[in-house]
Amino acid sequence: MVISKAIAKSIVDEINTIINEDINFINTNGIIIYSTDKKRISTFHQAGFICVKENVDVIVKDLHTYKGSRPGINMPVVFKNEVIGAIGITGIGKEIIKYSTIIKKMTEILIKENYNQSIEAKNREGIKYYIEGLIHGDNLNKEIDFSDKFQDKMILAVGKNSTSHISIEYIDQIYEILNKYLYSKNCIYAVFFNEIVIYSFHWDLDITYKQLEKVSNKINLATNYNLKFGISESFNNIELSKEMYKQANIALNWGEISETNKKFYEYKNFDLELLLTSVDKNSLSKYRSTVLSNIEDKDFNIYKNLIETYVKNNGSIIKCADELFIHKNTVQYRLNKLKEITGYDPRNINDLIRLHIGFMITNVD
Repeated sequence: MVISKAIAKSIVDEINTIINEDINFINTNGIIIYSTDKKRISTFHQAGFICVKENVDVIVKDLHTYKGSRPGINMPVVFKNEVIGAIGITGIGKEIIKYSTIIKKMTEILIKENYNQSIEAKNREGIKYYIEGLIHGDNLNKEIDFSDKFQDKMILAVGKNSTSHISIEYIDQIYEILNKYLYSKNCIYAVFFNEIVIYSFHWDLDITYKQLEKVSNKINLATNYNLKFGISESFNNIELSKEMYKQANIALNWGEISETNKKFYEYKNFDLELLLTSVDKNSLSKYRSTVLSNIEDKDFNIYKNLIETYVKNNGSIIKCADELFIHKNTVQYRLNKLKEITGYDPRNINDLIRLHIGFMITNVD
């Protein structure tokens, strides 16, 4: 294992917080790759070189015995039974010797932690590449195989922050939450720039939804992101991933438009919305213009909200008025006015359907 300057710096800086002496990290060639004494960086340290080659502590008592070395103690750093460098403490006296064993162990612990983090980061990227291949229909990462997890029933969930992309500063925190609540629970997942993609292979989808709700709440507390999920239909063939990814995104898009207070939107719960999504945009635009073209821009959202709320409440004037925070007479007036403007009567079921579809098409655009 080769220790980089960045890793050496993090180790030296950490150790320097508990001992007020100059600390050096020496590589296997005897070169100081980082030191609290910046002038010594990139210089040769003979005592450190001997320490590494012979795997022994080397105590320096003067400035002349070892080239480039000052009084102090140098100890080999061992990882996986291999000497990967040396840690040196500059100083004289029993205090330095007393700290030496602790410093050596601390250095090796920090090396191990850094190694584990690098392995985790590599695994993350591998899984990310694997999932990216699945959802876009590209070549898969052949080094990773999750076929043992694939079951007869699985779902794909796409989570997005409704106000912004996922900041790189929160990636580690988000992974910690995902690892805590989803890892080894029949899930694989990856965090991308603008979304989180999760495969759940759990046979009980109710449990999956509870897990996702907990993840959403924890991420919200840690990052203040308002994370919402679109969820595909259940499927049993991993080769359908591209289509399921599309389903999850469609559900998320429509859900945020129509039910802004919810955290989960299931593809299977949409019907007319899915039909509109499959129609080409030119046809939709032509239909919308035919039905709604006479509505002035300044009034468009007023009537759009009116019809959406009217449909949601099954034509109840009172419930519609309550939800819109207006008087029921105002609802009556606006319904009559909309009939006058468009020629379609919202109280007639066929005309109401036409108006509802017309306003829904604006969401597709």
